[in-house]
Amino acid sequence: MIADLAARLRSRYVPDHIVGEVLGRRWTDNAIPVLLLVALTIFMATAIPNFLSAGNLSDTSRQIGEFG
Repeated sequence: MIADLAARLRSRYVPDHIVGEVLGRRWTDNAIPVLLLVALTIFMATAIPNFLSAGNLSDTSRQIGEFG
């Protein structure tokens, strides 16, 4: 009886099950790259001085226009 209860609770609340359910959704295909982009932007803004300055953003957009 306790083993059955433990098995039911484990299958319902263990993170590997929850993570598998979340990653199985269709919206995660778009959300994960966006979250990684936001995290990378925050990291770069804190690691590199003037990363979000107008001059740097202008230069970056010019380079993206050339290579993109």
